[in-house]
Amino acid sequence: MILLLLGCEKPPCPAAPSFFTPSLASLVILEGTDGFTLDGGAVPLDGYAGFSGPGRATASLVAGRGSTYRVVYDVEASEPASLVVRFGETADDTITIAEVEVSGAGSLEVTPVGAGRRMEVVFASDGVVRIDDFRVEYDEWAEVNDAPTGALQLGMLVHVEDIAEIEQSPDNFTRRAVVLERLAETLAAHDAKLTYQVDVTFAQGVQNWDPGYVDRVAALSGGWSAHIHNESEGEEAVESAARDAAVSYREIGVDPTDINGGFQLALYERFAAAGYWSMSAYKDPSTQAGLPMDSVVPWRPRDGTGTDDVEAFLVHDDEGPLIYLGGGMQSEPAHDRVGEVARRRLSQLLAHAVDGEVNTAYLVTHVDFFSPLGDDDADWDAYIEDGRLDADLAEYDRMLSEVVDPLVDAGHVQWATSGEMGQCFRDREVACGRVNEDSEE
Repeated sequence: MILLLLGCEKPPCPAAPSFFTPSLASLVILEGTDGFTLDGGAVPLDGYAGFSGPGRATASLVAGRGSTYRVVYDVEASEPASLVVRFGETADDTITIAEVEVSGAGSLEVTPVGAGRRMEVVFASDGVVRIDDFRVEYDEWAEVNDAPTGALQLGMLVHVEDIAEIEQSPDNFTRRAVVLERLAETLAAHDAKLTYQVDVTFAQGVQNWDPGYVDRVAALSGGWSAHIHNESEGEEAVESAARDAAVSYREIGVDPTDINGGFQLALYERFAAAGYWSMSAYKDPSTQAGLPMDSVVPWRPRDGTGTDDVEAFLVHDDEGPLIYLGGGMQSEPAHDRVGEVARRRLSQLLAHAVDGEVNTAYLVTHVDFFSPLGDDDADWDAYIEDGRLDADLAEYDRMLSEVVDPLVDAGHVQWATSGEMGQCFRDREVACGRVNEDSEE
C-alpha cells in the first residue's frame, strides 16, 4: 500500500512558512565511469566532469565541512601519470594539497582546505591513461531514517540532448527512444515515474518518426521537461531556445512546465513568461558539476544563479516567478553502483525532509549511460538485442526493489514527475496563502 503522506492533500499549514536558506551539503560523493581511455583530453570522468588540455581529465565537487575524502582509482598509463587534488574557486586562489604518481589501483585521503570550497581531482600524463575506476568516497553516510520528519516526492529524470541525427534519422531516433521506453517500463513496474528531460531534437524526432510515442509515455505515467544548453550564446538566445522548446513540445501534444538549463543566467521572469513553472537538475555548464544540497524543500529564487552569487540564488522569495525543485541526485554510469548511490543520497535527503511542506528529490540519468562502447549502428543494435540493455535495466529494477520500494511502502516516498512536483508546490502555496490563486493562473 502506498501512503500518500504529503501528495497534494493540503495538510495543515505551519503557523509560519518554514522556508529557509538551503545549505550546501556536508556529505558529498563523486563517482566516475568504468573503463575509458584518456588520450588527448576530451573524455570526461563522468557526468560531473570537465576536462582541459591534452592528456588531462578533471572532476570537481563542493567539499563539506571538516570532512576527509578518499580518492580511489585504478589506472594504467603508457607514461608516468599523476593525481593532483586541489581546492579553490579560481586559478588564483587554488591550493594544491596532494600530488602523487599513480599506477594500478590505490587510494589517497585528503581533507578540504576550508568549507564549501571546490575540490578538483586531476589525472594528467604525457601518455595514454586508461582509468578503469575512479571515485571520491566519504564513509560517514547517514542511515535511512526510519521515521523522517516529512515525506519525499521522488522522480527520475533522463536527459537526451544535442543529437542532431535524432530528428534527421529514424534509426538514430528509434534506438534511443527504445532505450528510454524500456527504462520507463522498468520504472512503471514499480509504480515509479520517469520524466523525459530532453531537448528539441528528441521532440522533433517524435514528431517526425513516432507520434504515438507520447501516448505510450503517458500510459507509463511518464512526464516531460524541457532541456536547453546554449548558455554561452547569451540571454536572448537562451530565452529564444526556451520558447522554441515549449513550441516544439506542444506540437507533439505535451505542455512541459519544468525546464533544465540557462543556469548561468537569472532568466526566471522570462522562463515564467514562456510558460514554465519550475527549474530542476542544476549543473555548472563549465564543469558539469551539480549543486550538492541537503535541502529538499523547493523555493523561488529571485536573484543570483548557481554559478554566480549562489547565496542570493538559495534565498526563497514569495514573489519569485519560478520554482527551483531541490533534491537532485546524479545517477551512476556504472549501473551496478546505482543502488549504492541512491541509498546513500536518499538517506541524506530523507533526513532533511520538512514535515508539512512539499519535499522533492530526483535521480538524474542520461540516455548515453545506456549505450554501447561504440556508436555505429551495429553497436547500438547489438547492445539493445544481445542482453546488455536488459542487464543494465536489471540493476535499476534491483535498486527500485531493494532501496526505493521499501521507502514507498513505509510512506516515506511517493513517486512524481517534475511537472507534478511543481504543481503540488504551487497548490501548497495557494492553500497556505503564500501566493494569490489568481496570480498562479
